[in-house]
Amino acid sequence: MPDETQKTSRRSFLQQLTVLGTAGAITPFVISACGGGTEGGEAGEATGGETGGETAEASISCTDTSGLTEAQIQMRENAQYVDASQQPDKYCSNCQLYKEPVAGEQCGGCQVIAGPIHPQGYCNLWVAKTA
Repeated sequence: MPDETQKTSRRSFLQQLTVLGTAGAITPFVISACGGGTEGGEAGEATGGETGGETAEASISCTDTSGLTEAQIQMRENAQYVDASQQPDKYCSNCQLYKEPVAGEQCGGCQVIAGPIHPQGYCNLWVAKTA
């Protein structure tokens, strides 16, 4: 019987390992999906891009962190995220890490920072978009 117990332990271990491996592979996608939007705002405001729509974009606020954990909020603060960039030609919308807003949303997302991200925002993790 010791052999049968050992087989069951290995089988159980491998099943748990498979579940944990799958969860580990999916987690980054789930986390990134959670950070891409904001509630509220006025319908019809421009989401903007690299050009135009700056007056409408100025009225967008992407600072709602109510759904984030303390660690996620701390990450935003450490990256010094702001809704309005003070850096010439460096905006979230032209950053490699920026994720465009989903339909109906005004704020985009980021591959590194959780929560809503303003297209004209900036943080010290900015990386130029590659073609």
